[in-house]
Amino acid sequence: MKKSSQKLNSFFERYVAFAEKSPLTIILIALVVAGLAIIPISKIRLDAALDKLLPQDTPTIKAMKETNKRFGSADLFMIAIQMDDPIEIAKVQDEIKQEMEKNWEDVLYVQVNRDNSFFVKHALLYLPVPHLEHIVDNLTDIQMELGVENTPFMTDLLEDEPGMKEERKWFDASLPQELGLPDEAAEAFASFFKPKKSEDAETNAPEKKKFNPKAGLPDSMQNRLIGRHKDGTVNGVVQAALKYPSSNTDYVKEVIARTNKMLAPIKARYGDKIDVGVEGSYNQLQDVASLAMNGVVATIISLVLIVAVIIIFFRSIGAVLVILLQVTITCCYTLGVAGMVYGRLNLYTVFVIAILLGMGIDYSIHVMGHAQKAARKGSSWKDAFTHTLQVLFHPMSLAAITTIAGLLTLLSAEFVGFYEFGVIASVGIFFSILSAMFLLPALVFLFQKGKGIPVLAWFSLPVHQPKSLLPSFLKVNDWHRVLKPGVVVVIVLVAFLTIFIPQADFEHDFRNLRDTRKSYDSKRHTGVAIQSKRKSSQPVVALAKDPKTLIALHDTLLHRLTVEKDPILRSFLTLTTFVPAEGDQEERVEVIEEIADLINARVFSRAQGEDSSMIHLLRNMTDIEAFTAEDIPPWALRLVQERDGSYGRIAFIYGGFKSSDALEAAKFQDRYGTFHLNGEDVVLYSSSFIYADIIRMVKQDSRKMAWLISLIIVLTLTLTLRSWKLILIAVLGLGAGAVAMVGLLGLTGAKLGPFNLIVIPTILGVSIDSIIHLTIAYRRYGEKKLNDLFLVTGSLVTASVVTTLAGYAGMLFTTHQGIETIGILAIIGFSACLATALFLTPWLSIKLKVK
Repeated sequence: MKKSSQKLNSFFERYVAFAEKSPLTIILIALVVAGLAIIPISKIRLDAALDKLLPQDTPTIKAMKETNKRFGSADLFMIAIQMDDPIEIAKVQDEIKQEMEKNWEDVLYVQVNRDNSFFVKHALLYLPVPHLEHIVDNLTDIQMELGVENTPFMTDLLEDEPGMKEERKWFDASLPQELGLPDEAAEAFASFFKPKKSEDAETNAPEKKKFNPKAGLPDSMQNRLIGRHKDGTVNGVVQAALKYPSSNTDYVKEVIARTNKMLAPIKARYGDKIDVGVEGSYNQLQDVASLAMNGVVATIISLVLIVAVIIIFFRSIGAVLVILLQVTITCCYTLGVAGMVYGRLNLYTVFVIAILLGMGIDYSIHVMGHAQKAARKGSSWKDAFTHTLQVLFHPMSLAAITTIAGLLTLLSAEFVGFYEFGVIASVGIFFSILSAMFLLPALVFLFQKGKGIPVLAWFSLPVHQPKSLLPSFLKVNDWHRVLKPGVVVVIVLVAFLTIFIPQADFEHDFRNLRDTRKSYDSKRHTGVAIQSKRKSSQPVVALAKDPKTLIALHDTLLHRLTVEKDPILRSFLTLTTFVPAEGDQEERVEVIEEIADLINARVFSRAQGEDSSMIHLLRNMTDIEAFTAEDIPPWALRLVQERDGSYGRIAFIYGGFKSSDALEAAKFQDRYGTFHLNGEDVVLYSSSFIYADIIRMVKQDSRKMAWLISLIIVLTLTLTLRSWKLILIAVLGLGAGAVAMVGLLGLTGAKLGPFNLIVIPTILGVSIDSIIHLTIAYRRYGEKKLNDLFLVTGSLVTASVVTTLAGYAGMLFTTHQGIETIGILAIIGFSACLATALFLTPWLSIKLKVK
């Protein structure tokens, strides 16, 4: 052991001597490697898609790929138009539709109108025979009543109390949903429904007239995707199905660029009279741009905070420049590896630079601080760095190994966001300790050589640094008197915070974790233009190989909707929804013909009031024949049509739940995420299932990693420290910090979530680093030199933790709520772990008589 230590000391002596003699050589080599890293860095792209955070072999992702392959994007591409004149909107719609159909090869179809007349005309064919027979019974009753009006004797026989007739009921208002009728056909029965009379006097008050977005529009606009909002604006929509999904960021960039080019002459022609642009899921570039901006903002703010911390602790511009240059080069290496391995940054890794500015600078602070301490005592910078590297190599290596080991536990995670962050952050820590030990001395020597040059002299590092790295207002003259009461306060606070641990909560709703700039300033009202009732949640796309499987699915869903009355199922859409089975239509046609024969009788010409209105409606609905899929409107068929033109193998299931809430989505996924019918497994996909999978996987990985991180930390400490006392100190300090952190979350109301869980391994790693530095320093100083321990190691540990905290603090100023939670947890976690480490570690070392 002594021989290896001697060899190591000899190596550092030779290296520092070389660094002093040829610092420029070392720096140029570092810069050349950093320059090479620029190549993969330049190719890095930001990917804000949540589906990229899941393993590609998960059922949801496989289903998504199958959906994209067979159907295209489940989310429609949408261009919204807002103008005062609906006729001008229609012209713009037609212009856009013509351009897209002519020049966009990736368009499956474009839609600007939705004519429901076919379904209105064929509405009776959607009614099962018992409901049609009920119509026959009503008509027969009317026929008898009309026939006996001129026969008083018959009237007396049929009525106990003349003039008292029971109100005739044609259909129940819940009929369309119970039968699974398409919304388009359900509208045809609106006239048959009467509002229920309430005995409540309050409900008998005059009802407010329901707002009709189509009111006031010309007849030619009634079938258009155009509607008037309550605020008076007229809104139109152009919908299109594209070959590739909105989650494909590169494709979306190209689509948005193409759209902007297409809309440019339209905007130029109408000027301020038109507000037109992309809405919906394909407008996610707004998220990507905002994410990039958030990354820049967080990094700049973190940098400013870190510089402020370094200046406070070192009071030297030269120290700031040396440390920042070294850390910047380290970040280049880390990003270069990220570019080569992944080629992208996701929602978790986009802030890795801000994080590394904080984490990576820890090692630089320890090296610089110890070297300046030695220089202050009269040593040359050469001797100072030689001694520093010899003394710090063991604790810094141990701290780095423990931190990297903790981060590498993320490699056991199935969740890609954790996995990629673990790889990139581990690489960053590895480069950080190497550059702090080997590049930092060379930079200091170069700066010192330049102190003879007037301009560069200002940036040189003065040898005579303050006795304490702590600013004067934080100085403590006698730490022996402060330590005991400080420990009491920490223990009491930790005990108090345990009360709030049960109140610590988890955020499941992704609406509360979104980018607040996502809605930007759009005031286009697409809902009034589309007027579709199928918008309560993201639909589940169901794909089968055999059309018979989808017929079985239709029957299963209808049973759940009408018999089981499942509250989380709102509606569904299959080919059978639009085109009833051939046998069913034949049976219904026979009864409809009977209805037609009845209402053509002359007696019905004497019908009055509501009866007359119903008979008039039925006469317009009985002149029909059975139809096939080819007969329904093309826009309706396209809803259930695949890319190859086939139909009958795709369906949509609409849930009545909050799709952004992962818990609700998970319940719906458990109920409607698996179907085995007709001997095959139906492929089912919904973007809401991604939320459910992310939360499920994050929680599962977090529980697994908590045990794994604890095990690795204990094993690492056991193999390196080889002292049960030091291991106990580390475990107790880490445990107290973790308890305080979770308790503070419960006390403040801050929540854990799928984003900020990523910071917990870093908090534990930095915390154990602090404990290791303090315990090893205690063995070097002992109880008698407690002041020196706090003035040197304590201040360096504080500086390193505060700079790490500053690296995360920049996230508090982002507009992405999920990323903001990372900064909140970091501040709570690092503060709690620093307080417990600073006071408990020396106190436990004294009590356990560590030597």
